[in-house]
Amino acid sequence: MPKSTSYTALNLVATLDGLSVIGLFNGDNAIQVDQNADAGTGLVGVQGDSIFSQTADRSAAVTLRLMHTSPTHRQLIQKWKAQRAGRLVPFAFDHLDTASNEGGSGDQFYVQRAPSDTKGTNATVREWVIWTGDYTPNVPNM
Repeated sequence: MPKSTSYTALNLVATLDGLSVIGLFNGDNAIQVDQNADAGTGLVGVQGDSIFSQTADRSAAVTLRLMHTSPTHRQLIQKWKAQRAGRLVPFAFDHLDTASNEGGSGDQFYVQRAPSDTKGTNATVREWVIWTGDYTPNVPNM
């Protein structure tokens, strides 16, 4: 018999430098993690012998989509301004779906890209990209 499950964003918790991430923009990708490299590369020789080379690259870029009124947006602006002034101070970030245990963390993040600042009829998303060289994903529940 098929198993039925459910999901709610109400189970999502995230912190940035010890403070709760507040003001995520509505959407299916409010927090997005992209690994910067494949886990490895396979190579097959002319006689069919093969080898797999595992990468040591554990870096990841995390995109946070925030409302312009978000305290986290303000926090990231402050970090970005400090970086631009030459103060490269890493910060921690973690996120977790408390129901499934999906998520991950790192303690050496930097601001990679600040968002566009657009104004118009409707509110728009502020898309921040933060980067770490050592991202650790959680093992989800089964």
